[in-house]
Amino acid sequence: MGAVMPDTYNPNFEATNSEKVVAGHWECLRRNEEFRTLSARWLASEKFRCAHALSPNYHDTEHHTPRCAWDWMLTPRQRVRLTEFQIEKLHWLTDRDFNFGMIICHEEFSPAAVTDKNWRKFRRVEPLPDPLPPVRVGQSWNCTPDLFKKQFRLAYSPPNKFEEVNTGLQELASLLRIAASTLAAGDPLKEAPIIAHYLNIFGGELREMAEFSKVFKIPKRRYSEQRFQSFLDQIHESFKASNLLVPTKTYDTHQSYQGTDEDWRWFLEAEHLGLDTRKSADLATLAARYSEDLRQRAMRGKAPRRAKAHGYSDTKFSSKIIKNRRSVVKCHVLAIQKWIRLAYPRQTPEPCVIAS
Repeated sequence: MGAVMPDTYNPNFEATNSEKVVAGHWECLRRNEEFRTLSARWLASEKFRCAHALSPNYHDTEHHTPRCAWDWMLTPRQRVRLTEFQIEKLHWLTDRDFNFGMIICHEEFSPAAVTDKNWRKFRRVEPLPDPLPPVRVGQSWNCTPDLFKKQFRLAYSPPNKFEEVNTGLQELASLLRIAASTLAAGDPLKEAPIIAHYLNIFGGELREMAEFSKVFKIPKRRYSEQRFQSFLDQIHESFKASNLLVPTKTYDTHQSYQGTDEDWRWFLEAEHLGLDTRKSADLATLAARYSEDLRQRAMRGKAPRRAKAHGYSDTKFSSKIIKNRRSVVKCHVLAIQKWIRLAYPRQTPEPCVIAS
Protein backbone atom coordinates (compact mmCIF):
# COMPACT_ATOMS: atom_id res chain seq x y z
CA MET A 1 0.00 0.00 0.00
CA GLY A 2 2.99 2.29 0.43
CA ALA A 3 3.51 5.32 2.59
CA VAL A 4 0.92 7.99 3.22
CA MET A 5 1.24 10.70 0.60
CA PRO A 6 2.20 14.04 2.16
CA ASP A 7 -0.58 16.60 2.19
CA THR A 8 -1.49 19.83 3.92
CA TYR A 9 -4.90 18.87 5.33
CA ASN A 10 -5.18 19.84 8.99
CA PRO A 11 -8.14 18.24 10.84
CA ASN A 12 -8.45 21.41 12.91
CA PHE A 13 -9.72 23.10 9.75
CA GLU A 14 -13.10 21.45 10.41
CA ALA A 15 -15.89 23.69 11.69
CA THR A 16 -17.02 21.79 14.81
CA ASN A 17 -15.14 20.14 17.65
CA SER A 18 -16.84 16.78 17.04
CA GLU A 19 -15.77 16.82 13.39
CA LYS A 20 -12.24 17.88 14.33
CA VAL A 21 -12.01 14.88 16.65
CA VAL A 22 -13.23 12.27 14.17
CA ALA A 23 -11.20 13.78 11.32
CA GLY A 24 -8.14 13.84 13.57
CA HIS A 25 -8.64 10.18 14.41
CA TRP A 26 -8.74 9.23 10.72
CA GLU A 27 -5.63 11.31 10.01
CA CYS A 28 -3.79 9.52 12.84
CA LEU A 29 -5.15 6.07 12.04
CA ARG A 30 -4.16 6.20 8.37
CA ARG A 31 -0.60 7.10 9.35
CA ASN A 32 -0.26 4.34 11.97
CA GLU A 33 2.42 1.90 10.80
CA GLU A 34 0.73 -1.28 12.03
CA PHE A 35 -2.62 -0.26 10.58
CA ARG A 36 -1.04 0.51 7.20
CA THR A 37 0.79 -2.82 7.18
CA LEU A 38 -2.41 -4.73 7.87
CA SER A 39 -4.26 -2.62 5.29
CA ALA A 40 -1.71 -3.55 2.62
CA ARG A 41 -2.14 -7.25 3.40
CA TRP A 42 -5.92 -6.80 3.49
CA LEU A 43 -5.93 -5.41 -0.04
CA ALA A 44 -3.39 -7.85 -1.46
CA SER A 45 -4.97 -11.16 -0.46
CA GLU A 46 -8.55 -12.41 -0.23
CA LYS A 47 -7.24 -15.34 1.82
CA PHE A 48 -5.80 -12.93 4.38
CA ARG A 49 -9.03 -10.88 4.40
CA CYS A 50 -11.04 -13.94 5.34
CA ALA A 51 -8.60 -14.92 8.09
CA HIS A 52 -8.34 -11.36 9.38
CA ALA A 53 -12.13 -10.97 9.41
CA LEU A 54 -12.30 -13.75 12.02
CA SER A 55 -9.58 -12.24 14.22
CA PRO A 56 -9.99 -10.03 17.32
CA ASN A 57 -8.13 -7.23 15.48
CA TYR A 58 -10.98 -6.97 12.97
CA HIS A 59 -13.96 -8.05 15.03
CA ASP A 60 -13.25 -5.62 17.87
CA THR A 61 -16.31 -4.56 19.85
CA GLU A 62 -14.55 -1.55 21.42
CA HIS A 63 -12.80 -0.03 18.40
CA HIS A 64 -14.93 -0.03 15.24
CA THR A 65 -13.01 2.50 13.14
CA PRO A 66 -10.28 0.19 11.75
CA ARG A 67 -12.95 -2.29 10.60
CA CYS A 68 -14.94 0.53 9.00
CA ALA A 69 -11.83 1.64 7.12
CA TRP A 70 -10.95 -1.89 5.97
CA ASP A 71 -14.49 -2.53 4.74
CA TRP A 72 -14.34 0.70 2.73
CA MET A 73 -11.05 -0.30 1.13
CA LEU A 74 -12.88 -3.07 -0.75
CA THR A 75 -14.82 -2.77 -3.97
CA PRO A 76 -18.54 -3.56 -3.61
CA ARG A 77 -18.07 -7.04 -5.10
CA GLN A 78 -15.14 -7.80 -2.80
CA ARG A 79 -17.20 -6.61 0.16
CA VAL A 80 -20.13 -8.84 -0.82
CA ARG A 81 -17.85 -11.89 -1.05
CA LEU A 82 -16.40 -11.11 2.36
CA THR A 83 -19.91 -10.62 3.76
CA GLU A 84 -20.99 -14.04 2.54
CA PHE A 85 -17.96 -15.55 4.26
CA GLN A 86 -18.68 -13.63 7.48
CA ILE A 87 -22.31 -14.81 7.52
CA GLU A 88 -21.22 -18.40 6.90
CA LYS A 89 -18.74 -18.20 9.79
CA LEU A 90 -21.25 -16.41 12.09
CA HIS A 91 -19.07 -13.31 12.25
CA TRP A 92 -21.63 -10.90 10.81
CA LEU A 93 -22.81 -8.28 13.30
CA THR A 94 -26.54 -8.38 13.92
CA ASP A 95 -26.70 -4.57 13.92
CA ARG A 96 -26.67 -3.73 10.20
CA ASP A 97 -25.37 -0.21 10.82
CA PHE A 98 -22.10 -1.68 12.10
CA ASN A 99 -21.37 -3.74 9.00
CA PHE A 100 -19.61 -1.13 6.93
CA GLY A 101 -18.70 -0.64 3.29
CA MET A 102 -20.42 -0.22 -0.06
CA ILE A 103 -23.13 -2.82 0.47
CA ILE A 104 -26.84 -2.97 1.25
CA CYS A 105 -28.19 -5.68 3.54
CA HIS A 106 -31.77 -6.96 3.35
CA GLU A 107 -33.52 -9.22 5.87
CA GLU A 108 -35.70 -11.69 4.00
CA PHE A 109 -37.97 -12.54 6.93
CA SER A 110 -38.49 -11.75 10.63
CA PRO A 111 -35.45 -12.30 12.86
CA ALA A 112 -37.74 -14.25 15.18
CA ALA A 113 -38.22 -16.87 12.47
CA VAL A 114 -34.51 -17.62 12.09
CA THR A 115 -33.63 -21.27 12.73
CA ASP A 116 -30.53 -23.43 12.42
CA LYS A 117 -31.83 -24.52 9.00
CA ASN A 118 -32.79 -21.19 7.37
CA TRP A 119 -30.28 -18.73 8.85
CA ARG A 120 -28.17 -18.70 5.65
CA LYS A 121 -31.18 -17.33 3.74
CA PHE A 122 -32.08 -14.73 6.35
CA ARG A 123 -29.85 -11.99 4.93
CA ARG A 124 -29.36 -10.94 1.34
CA VAL A 125 -26.47 -8.61 0.63
CA GLU A 126 -25.94 -6.70 -2.59
CA PRO A 127 -23.46 -4.08 -3.80
CA LEU A 128 -24.23 -0.39 -3.52
CA PRO A 129 -26.06 0.56 -6.76
CA ASP A 130 -23.84 3.57 -7.45
CA PRO A 131 -20.44 2.47 -6.13
CA LEU A 132 -17.84 4.98 -5.00
CA PRO A 133 -14.07 4.65 -5.29
CA PRO A 134 -12.64 2.57 -2.42
CA VAL A 135 -10.94 4.46 0.40
CA ARG A 136 -7.15 4.35 0.73
CA VAL A 137 -4.78 5.34 3.54
CA GLY A 138 -3.35 8.00 1.25
CA GLN A 139 -6.62 9.97 1.36
CA SER A 140 -7.02 12.77 3.84
CA TRP A 141 -10.39 13.15 5.57
CA ASN A 142 -11.55 15.94 3.26
CA CYS A 143 -10.97 13.69 0.22
CA THR A 144 -13.02 10.70 1.42
CA PRO A 145 -16.65 10.06 0.32
CA ASP A 146 -19.47 11.49 2.42
CA LEU A 147 -20.95 8.02 3.01
CA PHE A 148 -17.61 6.82 4.39
CA LYS A 149 -17.49 9.84 6.70
CA LYS A 150 -21.00 9.09 7.93
CA GLN A 151 -20.14 5.48 8.73
CA PHE A 152 -16.76 6.39 10.22
CA ARG A 153 -18.41 8.92 12.55
CA LEU A 154 -20.80 6.19 13.73
CA ALA A 155 -17.89 3.77 14.18
CA TYR A 156 -15.94 6.33 16.19
CA SER A 157 -18.81 7.33 18.45
CA PRO A 158 -21.71 4.84 18.62
CA PRO A 159 -24.92 6.34 20.03
CA ASN A 160 -24.96 5.69 23.76
CA LYS A 161 -25.35 7.53 27.05
CA PHE A 162 -24.44 7.19 30.70
CA GLU A 163 -27.34 5.89 32.77
CA GLU A 164 -28.35 3.45 35.48
CA VAL A 165 -29.77 0.30 33.86
CA ASN A 166 -31.43 -1.39 36.85
CA THR A 167 -34.97 -0.37 35.89
CA GLY A 168 -34.53 -1.54 32.31
CA LEU A 169 -33.09 -4.87 33.43
CA GLN A 170 -35.94 -5.40 35.89
CA GLU A 171 -38.52 -4.78 33.16
CA LEU A 172 -36.68 -7.09 30.79
CA ALA A 173 -36.47 -9.82 33.44
CA SER A 174 -40.21 -9.54 34.09
CA LEU A 175 -41.05 -9.87 30.40
CA LEU A 176 -38.74 -12.85 29.99
CA ARG A 177 -40.40 -14.61 32.92
CA ILE A 178 -43.85 -13.99 31.42
CA ALA A 179 -42.66 -15.37 28.07
CA ALA A 180 -41.18 -18.45 29.74
CA SER A 181 -44.39 -19.09 31.71
CA THR A 182 -46.51 -18.78 28.58
CA LEU A 183 -44.37 -21.24 26.65
CA ALA A 184 -44.19 -23.65 29.62
CA ALA A 185 -48.02 -23.67 29.76
CA GLY A 186 -48.13 -24.88 26.17
CA ASP A 187 -48.84 -21.48 24.64
CA PRO A 188 -52.63 -21.66 25.12
CA LEU A 189 -53.21 -18.31 23.38
CA LYS A 190 -50.93 -19.21 20.41
CA GLU A 191 -48.60 -16.32 21.14
CA ALA A 192 -45.33 -18.10 20.28
CA PRO A 193 -44.62 -16.00 17.13
CA ILE A 194 -45.13 -12.76 19.08
CA ILE A 195 -42.98 -14.05 21.96
CA ALA A 196 -40.25 -15.06 19.52
CA HIS A 197 -40.32 -11.58 17.98
CA TYR A 198 -39.87 -9.87 21.32
CA LEU A 199 -37.24 -12.31 22.51
CA ASN A 200 -35.26 -11.34 19.45
CA ILE A 201 -35.64 -7.64 20.32
CA PHE A 202 -34.59 -8.28 23.93
CA GLY A 203 -31.58 -10.24 22.75
CA GLY A 204 -30.61 -7.32 20.53
CA GLU A 205 -30.86 -4.88 23.44
CA LEU A 206 -28.62 -7.05 25.61
CA ARG A 207 -26.14 -7.47 22.78
CA GLU A 208 -25.98 -3.70 22.24
CA MET A 209 -25.45 -3.17 25.96
CA ALA A 210 -22.51 -5.59 25.94
CA GLU A 211 -21.05 -4.21 22.71
CA PHE A 212 -21.36 -0.47 23.22
CA SER A 213 -21.04 -0.23 27.01
CA LYS A 214 -18.87 -1.55 29.80
CA VAL A 215 -21.22 -3.14 32.33
CA PHE A 216 -20.09 -3.70 35.92
CA LYS A 217 -22.00 -5.32 38.77
CA ILE A 218 -21.63 -3.61 42.16
CA PRO A 219 -23.78 -5.24 44.85
CA LYS A 220 -26.34 -2.79 46.26
CA ARG A 221 -25.38 -2.35 49.92
CA ARG A 222 -23.52 0.05 52.22
CA TYR A 223 -19.80 0.60 51.61
CA SER A 224 -17.10 2.65 53.17
CA GLU A 225 -15.84 5.44 50.92
CA GLN A 226 -12.53 3.59 50.60
CA ARG A 227 -14.18 0.30 49.57
CA PHE A 228 -16.41 2.02 47.02
CA GLN A 229 -13.42 3.89 45.62
CA SER A 230 -11.72 0.53 45.06
CA PHE A 231 -14.59 -0.40 42.71
CA LEU A 232 -14.19 2.87 40.84
CA ASP A 233 -10.46 2.22 40.58
CA GLN A 234 -11.13 -1.16 38.97
CA ILE A 235 -13.52 0.46 36.48
CA HIS A 236 -10.87 3.07 35.74
CA GLU A 237 -8.27 0.36 35.09
CA SER A 238 -10.65 -1.52 32.78
CA PHE A 239 -11.19 1.58 30.64
CA LYS A 240 -7.50 2.37 30.69
CA ALA A 241 -6.57 -1.15 29.58
CA SER A 242 -8.92 -0.75 26.63
CA ASN A 243 -7.23 2.52 25.61
CA LEU A 244 -10.46 4.44 26.25
CA LEU A 245 -8.99 7.07 28.57
CA VAL A 246 -6.98 10.17 27.81
CA PRO A 247 -5.81 12.87 30.26
CA THR A 248 -8.64 15.13 31.45
CA LYS A 249 -7.13 18.35 30.13
CA THR A 250 -6.34 16.71 26.80
CA TYR A 251 -9.89 15.44 26.39
CA ASP A 252 -11.89 18.37 27.74
CA THR A 253 -9.84 21.08 26.03
CA HIS A 254 -10.10 20.39 22.32
CA GLN A 255 -7.22 22.67 21.48
CA SER A 256 -4.83 19.88 22.48
CA TYR A 257 -6.95 16.79 21.79
CA GLN A 258 -5.33 14.80 18.99
CA GLY A 259 -3.05 17.73 18.27
CA THR A 260 -3.24 21.51 18.28
CA ASP A 261 -3.24 23.64 15.14
CA GLU A 262 0.47 24.25 15.61
CA ASP A 263 1.20 20.57 16.26
CA TRP A 264 -0.47 19.58 13.00
CA ARG A 265 1.01 22.46 11.06
CA TRP A 266 4.60 21.54 11.81
CA PHE A 267 4.02 17.81 11.65
CA LEU A 268 2.52 18.27 8.18
CA GLU A 269 5.36 20.58 7.19
CA ALA A 270 7.92 17.95 8.17
CA GLU A 271 5.91 15.21 6.41
CA HIS A 272 5.50 17.30 3.26
CA LEU A 273 9.24 18.03 3.06
CA GLY A 274 10.22 14.47 3.99
CA LEU A 275 12.07 15.66 7.11
CA ASP A 276 12.98 13.19 9.84
CA THR A 277 13.13 15.08 13.12
CA ARG A 278 15.35 12.36 14.58
CA LYS A 279 18.09 13.69 12.29
CA SER A 280 19.86 16.84 13.44
CA ALA A 281 20.08 18.42 9.98
CA ASP A 282 16.40 17.81 9.21
CA LEU A 283 15.36 19.19 12.58
CA ALA A 284 17.45 22.30 11.95
CA THR A 285 15.76 22.77 8.57
CA LEU A 286 12.33 22.58 10.17
CA ALA A 287 13.42 24.96 12.96
CA ALA A 288 14.59 27.48 10.36
CA ARG A 289 11.24 27.36 8.56
CA TYR A 290 9.46 27.72 11.90
CA SER A 291 11.62 30.74 12.77
CA GLU A 292 10.92 32.42 9.42
CA ASP A 293 7.19 31.81 9.79
CA LEU A 294 7.27 33.24 13.32
CA ARG A 295 9.17 36.27 12.07
CA GLN A 296 6.65 36.92 9.32
CA ARG A 297 3.77 36.65 11.78
CA ALA A 298 5.52 38.95 14.24
CA MET A 299 5.97 41.55 11.51
CA ARG A 300 2.22 41.39 10.80
CA GLY A 301 1.37 41.57 14.49
CA LYS A 302 -0.08 38.04 14.53
CA ALA A 303 2.57 36.20 16.53
CA PRO A 304 2.44 35.37 20.27
CA ARG A 305 3.21 38.42 22.41
CA ARG A 306 6.66 37.26 23.47
CA ALA A 307 7.75 36.09 20.03
CA LYS A 308 10.80 37.85 18.62
CA ALA A 309 11.17 38.54 14.90
CA HIS A 310 15.00 38.25 14.92
CA GLY A 311 15.90 40.38 11.93
CA TYR A 312 14.36 41.11 8.56
CA SER A 313 12.90 38.86 5.89
CA ASP A 314 15.29 36.34 4.35
CA THR A 315 18.17 37.18 6.73
CA LYS A 316 19.78 34.14 8.30
CA PHE A 317 19.05 33.12 11.85
CA SER A 318 21.88 32.55 14.26
CA SER A 319 22.77 28.99 15.20
CA LYS A 320 21.67 29.80 18.77
CA ILE A 321 18.15 30.71 17.63
CA ILE A 322 17.89 27.59 15.48
CA LYS A 323 19.16 25.45 18.33
CA ASN A 324 16.62 26.90 20.76
CA ARG A 325 13.71 26.38 18.35
CA ARG A 326 14.66 22.84 17.41
CA SER A 327 13.05 21.61 20.62
CA VAL A 328 9.88 23.59 19.88
CA VAL A 329 9.23 22.07 16.46
CA LYS A 330 10.27 18.64 17.69
CA CYS A 331 7.64 18.81 20.43
CA HIS A 332 4.99 19.69 17.84
CA VAL A 333 5.95 16.71 15.68
CA LEU A 334 6.22 14.30 18.62
CA ALA A 335 2.76 15.31 19.84
CA ILE A 336 1.15 14.12 16.59
CA GLN A 337 3.33 11.02 16.43
CA LYS A 338 2.07 10.07 19.89
CA TRP A 339 -1.55 10.30 18.71
CA ILE A 340 -0.69 8.26 15.62
CA ARG A 341 0.66 5.45 17.79
CA LEU A 342 -2.45 5.55 19.99
CA ALA A 343 -4.78 5.33 16.98
CA TYR A 344 -4.12 1.60 16.55
CA PRO A 345 -2.33 0.10 19.56
CA ARG A 346 -3.16 -3.58 19.09
CA GLN A 347 -0.50 -6.24 19.37
CA THR A 348 -2.55 -9.42 18.76
CA PRO A 349 -0.76 -11.78 16.33
CA GLU A 350 -2.45 -11.99 12.96
CA PRO A 351 -3.76 -15.31 11.54
CA CYS A 352 -1.89 -16.90 8.67
CA VAL A 353 -4.58 -19.24 7.35
CA ILE A 354 -8.34 -19.31 7.17
CA ALA A 355 -10.01 -20.94 10.13
CA SER A 356 -12.01 -23.99 9.18
